[in-house]
Amino acid sequence: MRAQLLPRSLAAAIVAGWPCGAFAAELAAPNAFTVYAGRISAEPTWHDVLLKPWSSHYADSYIVTGAYSRAYRESREGALRTELEINATYNFGDQDHWELNVAPISLRWRRFPWSDRLRTEVGFGVGLSYAFEFPRVEYELENDTQRLLVFWMLEITAGPRAGPWSAVLRLHHRSPAWGAMGVADGGMNAPSLGVRYEF
Repeated sequence: MRAQLLPRSLAAAIVAGWPCGAFAAELAAPNAFTVYAGRISAEPTWHDVLLKPWSSHYADSYIVTGAYSRAYRESREGALRTELEINATYNFGDQDHWELNVAPISLRWRRFPWSDRLRTEVGFGVGLSYAFEFPRVEYELENDTQRLLVFWMLEITAGPRAGPWSAVLRLHHRSPAWGAMGVADGGMNAPSLGVRYEF
């Protein structure tokens, strides 16, 4: 039952939150391209990766991702944006395949006390991930996985206050969402670095 609820709720979120062109056109620089690369961690959970970011436990498997996002809602006088993101990720090293990730709901907080000196944003997005081949490294790390899983990302960006460019630190995550996707284990975490361009 839980495996059916998650895709239906995500589909409802996509329909309810699909970007309206007229509204998006009112926002300053609603579009962004992000490119980042990372290495798949061998730590057992995503919070282990956050608590031990300099751990030496990594698989010999890497990702490089190109992402497009578009803001479609803004609140709190520009402090919080809601975005849609779609990205294509290439896995290489011990596994070699593409994955497609769609996050129809991404929240981006854009206001901090130091924002007049350094433009800083914190983002979180959730959606679905599809691997075009069976992710062998995920299986070796977790003893189970499948091609369709939940995708989420957590990122911090920082850049010049008046410029469109910023550096990105992102955690790229695939998981079965505690069994909601039909398997108990699987997925991966890839701490990543990259750049973001807003326009």
